[in-house]
Amino acid sequence: MPAIRFSFDLWRAGSLTELIGYTREGTIIANRDKIRKYAIGFCDGYKLSVRPKKNTVAVMFYTNEHWWTHLTIKEFQTCFQDIKNLNG
Repeated sequence: MPAIRFSFDLWRAGSLTELIGYTREGTIIANRDKIRKYAIGFCDGYKLSVRPKKNTVAVMFYTNEHWWTHLTIKEFQTCFQDIKNLNG
């Protein structure tokens, strides 16, 4: 997904906490099926113009609306083992 799609408004529109509760690595891993169910796209978290973060993957979700958050590379690879290219 192009980094330009990850806007400030969409970042503020939702939260991983609302989807799975705590956002600790163990909770993310335990809820990877739910994360996969609602994820619709991703890109390198450092390429974003809004809230760029090194060593992360920005993941776009759709629950009742679009929103996104960062996952660490380890969290992303655990949730999306079948995706080998982190550049989207």
